[in-house]
Amino acid sequence: MFKNIVTILEKYTDYPAEQITNETSLLTDIAINSLDYVKVIMDIEDEFDIEVPESAIGEINTVGELVTFIEDLVEE
Repeated sequence: MFKNIVTILEKYTDYPAEQITNETSLLTDIAINSLDYVKVIMDIEDEFDIEVPESAIGEINTVGELVTFIEDLVEE
């Protein structure tokens, strides 16, 4: 799951994939803008056949939090 999400993030950022860890901040480290973040979420929804609630998007700060959140949604 982590690798899939990193691959998606890599499409929308210039941040080196090999430097992305669970602790990597989506806003300060990767510096993803809001439009690209929406695209990332849409790609994740397509990849894992899930729907990410809009209310949760602003609560996710790190790659690890994103991975955990997606894992929980997939398990439901």
